[in-house]
Amino acid sequence: LIAGALIAPYMTPYRQARTIVGERSIEEARVYSAKPADYLAATPDNRVYGALNAGPHEKQLFPGRLAILLALVALWPPLSRQRIAYLVALVLVVDLSFGPAGVSYEWLREYVVPYRGLRALARAGGVALLMVAVLAGFGWARLERTEWLARRLRMPLVFVALFVMMAAEYATTPRTLVAATITPEPVYQWLAAQADRRAVIEVP
Repeated sequence: LIAGALIAPYMTPYRQARTIVGERSIEEARVYSAKPADYLAATPDNRVYGALNAGPHEKQLFPGRLAILLALVALWPPLSRQRIAYLVALVLVVDLSFGPAGVSYEWLREYVVPYRGLRALARAGGVALLMVAVLAGFGWARLERTEWLARRLRMPLVFVALFVMMAAEYATTPRTLVAATITPEPVYQWLAAQADRRAVIEVP
């Protein structure tokens, strides 16, 4: 209800824009949709996985091995209602990120009009990463409460070890800064030299 109330004011300008520019094509949605392999693709600057399986921009959706393992621990039976809810949400947003290759795309495009305006459906993978993070938290909570583990291991030390391993897994190299030209293009130099200066609109 809250999300609907926040989205509703945008519907009027969206409908107005849709009558002018139309809707996103299925072909465009397909180009910017995720594939299953994208959930194994890291950012190219990741120290561990970047050189092995770096994905294209907006499709670098690998949550990390430790997060996946902890999420699997959370999803081991018996399941609570909360964990089932996050699992369902995870499945839905992953399917949403697949765009036309997903199960729900045709139905959503047919009956949920704003959905036709989405371009980069792979961005739903960011929500999927949030679901994995929550499930990983449930997984750690389950391990921490497991009696036979607590008797054999010092769980605070295990937590520190997991934290260090995750930090290493997510470590990235610093981005290389590139010097940008600061010399204005001739057209801007010409505009600056005009005596009669008026408002100028530059349209892409």
